[in-house]
Amino acid sequence: MIQKINRFLIKILSKCEGKTIPVFHPYNNIKICWDMAHFFFILILLFWIPIEICFKSEINFSFKIFTVVFFLCDILISLNTSYFDKGLIVNERKRIIHNYFETAFVLDVSTVIFYLINFGGYYAFFEMIFFLRWKKIEKIRLKVQEKFKIGMNLHSSLIEIMNLLFFSFYILNIFACIWFYIGSQETSPTWLIEKNLQDESLTAKYFYSFYWSTVTIMTVGYGDITASNLNEVIFTIFTIFFGCALFAYFINAVGEIVKDIKNESLILR
Repeated sequence: MIQKINRFLIKILSKCEGKTIPVFHPYNNIKICWDMAHFFFILILLFWIPIEICFKSEINFSFKIFTVVFFLCDILISLNTSYFDKGLIVNERKRIIHNYFETAFVLDVSTVIFYLINFGGYYAFFEMIFFLRWKKIEKIRLKVQEKFKIGMNLHSSLIEIMNLLFFSFYILNIFACIWFYIGSQETSPTWLIEKNLQDESLTAKYFYSFYWSTVTIMTVGYGDITASNLNEVIFTIFTIFFGCALFAYFINAVGEIVKDIKNESLILR
């Protein structure tokens, strides 16, 4: 089936050779702008998906339509973007299409299909498949990062700090959503009941959850929001151990960044 689609697309797009549809260079400014939009759009979805699952907060229909159209456009652009093979740029459409089918077609199309399935409410499947796009977002990040470091002469340590901050917020968001989900599923006393948050807005509940994940993972632990049942106790224990390991990783990462800044300063002297 995939081979038939591959041959069909090669036949169609080959007719566009030298005509209206251009082949984009991977570092073309327009392509880089699209990659940045793709990058931030995936980040938004990766942050929002846990919130949608745990807080049962539905994305509006217009946004879902926009998401499908965006990913379909991305597939078309990928089919018309050259790539590097052993250091040489490949502009031939047949090879571009063949390379895309080997590397990204299945994941990209699966994302669109499962997102469409999500329209009917079976969204657990989509959530599982979408998180596989993390590998693609990492590839886009490295390419955009390289472009900006060369074009704008950005300090590499500044980029590493930005990456570290994003990773921190992403982990805190995941743990905040799980913490709320556990509290909202229990009928016995929970942290939501103890804090009298049952009638609060989802926004308030999210910020309280995010506050808990922040003070727990960052090993501050004020103790004003605590576990009230066995499931919450178990998850809190896991979070504390995870937070200790993550905090150690952050300290080491920041130390390496400071070391790199000092080394680069010495070289400039």
